[in-house]
Amino acid sequence: MKRTFCVLSCLTALLVSLTSCMPSEPPTGMDPPVPDTSMITPPPSDRAPESGTSTAPALDYSLSARDADASYDTVTGTAIFTDSGITVTGEGLKASGTTLTVTAEGTYVLSGECKNGSVAVNAPKDHKVQLVLSGLNLTAKSGAPLHIQQADKVFVTLADGSVNSLSDTGASSDTSVDAAIFSKEDMTINGNGTLTVNGNYKHGIVSKDDLVITGGTITVNAASTGMDGKDCVKIKDGSITVNAKKNGIRATNEEDAALGYIWIGGGTITVEAGNDGLEAISYLKIDDGNITLKTGGGSGRKLSSNSASAKGLKCDGDILVGGGAFLLDTADDAIHAGGNIYLQGGTVSIRTGDDAIHADATLEISGSVTDITKSYEGLEATDIRITGGITAVVASEDGINAAGGNDDTSSWNGRPGGDRFAGSTASLEIRGGYLFINASGDGIDANGTISISGGTVLISGPTNNGNGALDYDGKCSVTGGVLIACGAAGMAQNVSEGTQGALMTNTTAQPAGTTIALCDADGVAIVAFTSPKTFNNVVISAPGILEGETYTLVTCTVESTDEYGFAENIPVTPKKDLAEIKMTSLIYGVRGGMGGPGGPGGPGGGRPHPGGGW
Repeated sequence: MKRTFCVLSCLTALLVSLTSCMPSEPPTGMDPPVPDTSMITPPPSDRAPESGTSTAPALDYSLSARDADASYDTVTGTAIFTDSGITVTGEGLKASGTTLTVTAEGTYVLSGECKNGSVAVNAPKDHKVQLVLSGLNLTAKSGAPLHIQQADKVFVTLADGSVNSLSDTGASSDTSVDAAIFSKEDMTINGNGTLTVNGNYKHGIVSKDDLVITGGTITVNAASTGMDGKDCVKIKDGSITVNAKKNGIRATNEEDAALGYIWIGGGTITVEAGNDGLEAISYLKIDDGNITLKTGGGSGRKLSSNSASAKGLKCDGDILVGGGAFLLDTADDAIHAGGNIYLQGGTVSIRTGDDAIHADATLEISGSVTDITKSYEGLEATDIRITGGITAVVASEDGINAAGGNDDTSSWNGRPGGDRFAGSTASLEIRGGYLFINASGDGIDANGTISISGGTVLISGPTNNGNGALDYDGKCSVTGGVLIACGAAGMAQNVSEGTQGALMTNTTAQPAGTTIALCDADGVAIVAFTSPKTFNNVVISAPGILEGETYTLVTCTVESTDEYGFAENIPVTPKKDLAEIKMTSLIYGVRGGMGGPGGPGGPGGGRPHPGGGW
């Protein structure tokens, strides 16, 4: 790999923009909503958000001036292919039948059509070669139609307006040359033309060094992996569509900690893969671009215990997300890191048959707009820190799971790819942002501690008594922000400590779509929330809840809420009083236990009103 290493700068990453999941229309229901943020005004955090700190070595995300420059002033030679031979002009080219060999540095314009033709580059090690494809359509009956054997670097330029195709036929006399475009050296694809690559033998495009794409409309169809840059894959621009039986785009160098990474800084990328969509060994960093991934048949496919990995964004190390928007429809985890995940911006839409976002170590969300419309578990990591952004989660199990351990790809609890997390050293820290959870299991499950000091947290928890809207092993401390958790009473837990008022009370069963409000003595709702599911237990903490004051929990109508059913400090029209709560202590109701029927200060907290009950 030939490069000058640069220090990893600001941790901006993963950004993607919503396009169709397939080359035509997106899957039904996958168009992500754009949240209305006008009603979302999270309380300021009492501490400045921490930026994610990765342990990444010095990685080279730079591009040379020539990588993006598809121009060419002089032409060293030209070659025109036909089925019967090649017409060659200029220097640095040798033709033998329908095989063309480039032997020296220069710019070469290639065109024509051949049903059994190929191009080889075998130049001195310090020579740079530019191949301009200008209406070139080659099929190789054995081996690769483009084989870069030796050079310093090769630029494959797609001439303006040109339509080109390179295909193999599924056979090769040399099994080590296993792609339709196969390069042993650094390779850049640029320009404004069109290129279709058909890897019928195995892979579509393989570089054993760097693979860089800065332009063009590129379609890759592969019997195995679509695109593989061993040392790295860097994409700055262009429109790329990959249809792969196995992996979509990957970087595979495991020997060098500074290699095996993917960087995306722009362009439109659409991948449909039988296995993983984007896979990096060391780091996956996306700063800009439009990325759509469908893996393993999508979120509607049920994987078995021996199914291959079918994740969307996957990295053994860290994933760094900076902005833009992307659309993920995956059978396996949508975003999965063996290290840390940092979501610092962008719009993310996820549908998955497994976890939406999983990090073996730390998950930090500081600025992204993330909409998870289908998942088994929403957010999962040993330590989770949320300091900003908007995150909406729909999960058939836990909405957030902070747990010690790492992911397991074997079957667990009947779920392939399930997680065998254990221990009580995990943590969830919420300092800011906006979080909405609709979970059939625990709303928030922490095998350790929960700390909330800012932001807005809305939970529509379980309707069964075997789970709770809040579930933690250690402590749940609230010192700021807004927390509303509605769910079943059987395993309900209240806040355990903090400097801000918090309460828990049971109610009569309330139907889905009920709006509740906690009103002060003047009848103004401190907070209001419309629950999408039935509930009979409520936990509320907000800055306006003061020790010694009396509040009324009511069902009501509200003039306006945000798209998640939340409003604060707003007049309401009460329908029915559910409970009157006198805050005889700062934390009212049972602390950290299960909420059953009880009197003031005990489990359940409040005093029932006529028709309200427990």
